[in-house]
Amino acid sequence: VPGIRLVADASAAKAAALAVSCGAPAGTGIQCWLDNEHAQFSPLLLLVPENFPRTPPTACFNGSQKSPLQPIMDSARTNFMSAIQVMVPPYKLSTMAKAWKESVEGATRDAQTRT
Repeated sequence: VPGIRLVADASAAKAAALAVSCGAPAGTGIQCWLDNEHAQFSPLLLLVPENFPRTPPTACFNGSQKSPLQPIMDSARTNFMSAIQVMVPPYKLSTMAKAWKESVEGATRDAQTRT
């Protein structure tokens, strides 16, 4: 997906292990990084289960509550969760990554129109 990098490396594995230790379901960690002007956002972590694509990945959100971008991130998360609720199997990582990108772009646009 243009503007998005899906990364399954040691950092993603470490993030997945941390998420699982905090109660998230087990899965292979894949980080969804946004390129260009949205690169400052922390990546979305997708925990991909063994029975993927019949079962969707679990979305885990990283970041600090103290970030000045937190209101935009909260809006992006809400938009993303709404988008994935209407997805049907078989699930695709590229579709979920695109939904994350569009959610961040929409939240950023909304924040700019309010200022």
